[in-house]
Amino acid sequence: MLDTLSRNSRMVIWAAMLLMLAGACHKKIVPNNSNNNPATLVFGQSGGVTGKTTEFSLVVNGELYRHETVSRERVLLKKLKLDDSRPFFAEAEALHLMDLDFNKPFNINYYIIYKKGVRENRINWGDSRLPPPGEVQSLYDKLLALTR
Repeated sequence: MLDTLSRNSRMVIWAAMLLMLAGACHKKIVPNNSNNNPATLVFGQSGGVTGKTTEFSLVVNGELYRHETVSRERVLLKKLKLDDSRPFFAEAEALHLMDLDFNKPFNINYYIIYKKGVRENRINWGDSRLPPPGEVQSLYDKLLALTR
């Protein structure tokens, strides 16, 4: 019986060590229920046959996240320098994304959501015959390039 207890104890210790090792090896996961509201550009695509959503967000402080749609968690991809992240928000302001009213979804939808404080606005498009206004597509392409 003593041999069985020590065997079980060893298994528990090994399991705990493996969990700690696994926890140390994964990327930083941040819950979505943060109370602060820094300016954020959320961008991605959804729809198609599978209805899959691929979503990312760039926070004004330079943190770039991939959103896990099933677990609803954000996985930190990388941290940009402030000088590299701020131009995206300056461009969002120049394009008046907070006030832009454009919702033209299609089978596959592309979108940018501009969040600032308690306000947010979604620009949604998909049909190539109805492209988003101004340089919105260009901003989307530049944001998407950050994720590669």
